Amino acid sequence: MGLLEFFGFRLPEVLITDVTRMSGDRVCVAGLSGKTAVRLDEPAPTTQLLADLGGLAPGDVIQVQWQYAGRRKPPHREDARWHPETIKRREPLGHAELHERLAALAFRSVTAAFGKPKYFMGKGNPAFPPGKGGRSLASVAATEVHVYRFEEGLRCDFTDGNQEWRMLPVESIAIREHFAACADCSRTGEARASSALLRVGLGRPFQPDGEERGCFAQVNNVIPADSAGSHFT
Repeated sequence: MGLLEFFGFRLPEVLITDVTRMSGDRVCVAGLSGKTAVRLDEPAPTTQLLADLGGLAPGDVIQVQWQYAGRRKPPHREDARWHPETIKRREPLGHAELHERLAALAFRSVTAAFGKPKYFMGKGNPAFPPGKGGRSLASVAATEVHVYRFEEGLRCDFTDGNQEWRMLPVESIAIREHFAACADCSRTGEARASSALLRVGLGRPFQPDGEERGCFAQVNNVIPADSAGSHFT
């Protein structure tokens, strides 16, 4: 029993929704504490830290001590300090439970979640304005989801309640590992879902050559409505 529990404090429960790669060995880990989005940002998670914790993946449920960081720059309002040594694992959610939990909080479109993009790159990836917005993480209901290999990574096209989106980078560690292990994905270089919830995130401000600074959208996870009919499972 930890000190907080000894004095009657129950550690907050967090449902892990996003585990994505970053530069070097850094990893981004985010989830929901009730209906509240939280990114476990300080200390910065690394692949070694996750290995030491026994791994974390979407659908895992943990109890962990956390509090929002003192300085949170919009749209990254979910940034929080956390204490890895306090983690306790709970029973993970199955696919149907995870989909149901996220569906209750999902937005009908990317623009409903984040507002209008500041601009689009030539291939279609949208950039949102730094320093603005109420969130950088959201679940979005989507159809015609198409994940495919592009150069050294993966990209995603999909349709939401407002429009079609093209060429969003897929940074989900689970999906990238799935593509490496799945025979069908290796053969075709793609995976599809007719209907899914997407975990969409906005990256840290970045300035491409010849463009203004922007927070670029990426796909953090794909949770198909029907796990039995999708190559994502």
